[in-house]
Amino acid sequence: MLLFAWDVLMGYAITALLVVWLLRRSEKARTVVMWTALGTNLVLMSAFTLLFTLFPAGDPAPATVGAQELLFIEGAYPEQVAQRWAGFFGTRAEILVALPMCLFLFLLGVRLYRSGAFDDTAQGRLVRGRLLVWGLGLGLPLCVLGSVVPELGTAHRYALSSLLMLGYVGLTGWLLDRVRGNGQVVRSLRAVGRTALTCYVLQNLLGSVVFYGWGLGLAGILVGAGPTVVAATVAAAYCTIVLILVTAARMWSRRFARGPLESVSARVLALLPERR
Repeated sequence: MLLFAWDVLMGYAITALLVVWLLRRSEKARTVVMWTALGTNLVLMSAFTLLFTLFPAGDPAPATVGAQELLFIEGAYPEQVAQRWAGFFGTRAEILVALPMCLFLFLLGVRLYRSGAFDDTAQGRLVRGRLLVWGLGLGLPLCVLGSVVPELGTAHRYALSSLLMLGYVGLTGWLLDRVRGNGQVVRSLRAVGRTALTCYVLQNLLGSVVFYGWGLGLAGILVGAGPTVVAATVAAAYCTIVLILVTAARMWSRRFARGPLESVSARVLALLPERR
């Protein structure tokens, strides 16, 4: 409500509640739910792809700045909050579409974790190597295809990207297996990991300050610029925000075990009575 309308954290939270309940069930029950969620997601994505193929969109409209974009470029912060309030349920619709995919991926993550995929062992390195080969080998060309074929846009976002994600997991593990265990890269990743929620929220806040009209107004400056200029500017802004967050996380972690929002969450949870 205060930062960004189409945030994914609410969908993750709802999925996590379901997964926490499923963790108390049998392995067989989790397996059935996991593969059912995957099947449901694939059926939905196939239906969307077929629908977009049978009824393709017309020629794109001329590039103009619409009311939604003007709200971000020129609107004041209270106006943006009011718009998020008015469109709250509409911007939550993606949660329903993404829920089967999220449920499958959360349960898959549990299975990978329990199989030792993230352990510093020969078995863990073997699993990560397979994730790297298959995830990038299949996911990368499929995602490139999905990004250039409009009819595959929804499938790209909610299905093909999941396969590529597994490749990223394998690639991250492959890289970490080859850097010093207590070097600068690992220290930086560890600090961001301990402050993950804080960094996540701050990247939205810093991005809003940089791009929105009530901040530095970079989005307004980029209106009319070519796609190459826009892409390069956004990439530079992103890298700058990442550098700020990594540096801040490193400094914070020298004195505190948790990030600010992580500490608040822990204190709130500590107030709840223990339940059987």
